Amino acid sequence: MAALGVVHKPGMADEMMRELSPLLADEGIDLDNLGDVDLETMNAALTRASERYNLELFTPVGLRRQQALDVLRDFTTSLAEGDIGKALNVVAVVEPEPSDDHPAIADVIGAGLGLLDTWYTENTVAVPARFAVPVWRASPRAAARSILRRARDGRAFDSLQELVVVFRGQQVFEGVALAVAALVMAVADSAGVGVQEAADELLAGRQPLNSSALAREKIDRTGNRTRRRSKPAGKKRPGVSGNPARRDLRPSDRVVLRQFDAWLRTQDEIAAPTVEEEGAALVALFTMARQLDINLGTPSGVEDMVDEFIDLGESEPDAAGTALVTLHEYVVFKRTCAEEDAEATEWDCAHELVEMALDELGSGFDFLTDVIEAANEIDPAERRKACAATRIVAMVPPLLEWIGSGRKATQTGAVRRADIQEVAAMLGVSAIGVNKLPDVPDDYPNLFEDTPPDPQQPIRVLAMGDVPLLASWWEDLKVVNVIDVASSRVRPGPAAADWLAEPLPPLDLAEMVIGMFLATRLTSDLTRVLFAEHVLALTVSRLIRGLVPDSGIEVPEMSDFDRLLELSADGILRDLEQMGLVEMDETGECTVPPLLRGTIAQGLVATMTIVDSLDEQ
Repeated sequence: MAALGVVHKPGMADEMMRELSPLLADEGIDLDNLGDVDLETMNAALTRASERYNLELFTPVGLRRQQALDVLRDFTTSLAEGDIGKALNVVAVVEPEPSDDHPAIADVIGAGLGLLDTWYTENTVAVPARFAVPVWRASPRAAARSILRRARDGRAFDSLQELVVVFRGQQVFEGVALAVAALVMAVADSAGVGVQEAADELLAGRQPLNSSALAREKIDRTGNRTRRRSKPAGKKRPGVSGNPARRDLRPSDRVVLRQFDAWLRTQDEIAAPTVEEEGAALVALFTMARQLDINLGTPSGVEDMVDEFIDLGESEPDAAGTALVTLHEYVVFKRTCAEEDAEATEWDCAHELVEMALDELGSGFDFLTDVIEAANEIDPAERRKACAATRIVAMVPPLLEWIGSGRKATQTGAVRRADIQEVAAMLGVSAIGVNKLPDVPDDYPNLFEDTPPDPQQPIRVLAMGDVPLLASWWEDLKVVNVIDVASSRVRPGPAAADWLAEPLPPLDLAEMVIGMFLATRLTSDLTRVLFAEHVLALTVSRLIRGLVPDSGIEVPEMSDFDRLLELSADGILRDLEQMGLVEMDETGECTVPPLLRGTIAQGLVATMTIVDSLDEQ
């Protein structure tokens, strides 16, 4: 590291480097003498070492594994006994660092995720097809449901980093405990044994409940064994539209539908445009529930249905969201009809679960949609002027003039080294394309010093991709057809003529350029830079606060590691400021100009879409 000007300093980064040193040594990397190791090799080795580090950190052995299992068992039995206070105490005494009597939080997380993956994939436990997560705090409960969905495919442990980014460490810890407790209680109920017995079997190292008979049978509410019905093979997931014949429904369902219709007519607002359409949507829900052997007349049946729609949301989020809206209105109706306090409480829990599922499927899109709709009320001419004033829009005509009828590009369709300086200057970036990077001078600022390199000195780069602003702008203009690259040559694209037809570009085209540029810049590092997803989360959270400065959104408490990564988020936001998309104050907080807020919101929606597509890969 010394060869690159990186010095060891006290703190978290220093500690992490010490812990990674032996793992990097196994990769052939000596931190004290890097020699001629290039950046790509270093990043690849660091990624592999970090993966091994996480595996070791979250894979307890010996006494610490047994302590972790004890925590999971005590938490499970406390919940089964209805002693929430005791369950809270079980998780409260577990801290980030282990002690003589208690494991570390990471120990419990790793042990629990490993167990869930094993139980689902190795057929050692007769896991019921559907079961509910116990009532608990909202965020850990959402984490538990997310963990269980991943465990079904044996990827809960592999999703650890993603889970921590989305839910944070404490919520993942409690979510793991909830997920394990939910599964153990469901297995106990299915096998007709007590939760304590099932927990002892599953969480104390003895043989698990793996009888083939138990895999096919369950205990009904009267205590009799009944054959478990499996989901129909090749079942079709219907949408929530259409009007299936009500005669195909159970008589009890038809009664509920008549009551629901009457209740809808007393409401000032309903989800669907008409009562008839809302009733038809509920008919579709009942039909689907019958196919899946789910009873929507009970809160537990609603929870089972939510599970189905969460699964559906991974492939058809719009259909799942529409169905959940109808289910939400149905649950409000059932809560209103509840006669007993205990029954009302159960429907309240179901109502909370549906709302959580709606939030999970929405993932922030509803908030952004509100910003976009508000922006659409602004005079289009004013928005057009604001877009045209941004650097990435204003510099398109000079770029097209530079391209002329056509210019040479690299074989990959990028700006050539010899042209990087001229094109980057359009964005206010001082960069020079070179064939070989110079040696790092002795007085070059090290990684952990506050003094940045001199901005007046042009940066030397080997390729366009080393200039993030230029690479994002170039790719953005290709996507929106302003430029066209083929056969190592760049030409004006199909949209270039519309862009140059008037002094200001068309509003929709300008907004598309800004939105796609934002999404490209925010996600450009995701597949090649360590911890890029953390930096993305920090950057997006600050942008969202900047969209509505007076929203009251609080700044989350940050760890030392977050503060280190915040430097990268600052760099991205400064890039956006340079392009005229945000304004930064002296404290580093950003504000999105009112006339650009709808466009920036569209860019964040595109960002989420890109992230989702990368997750699917």
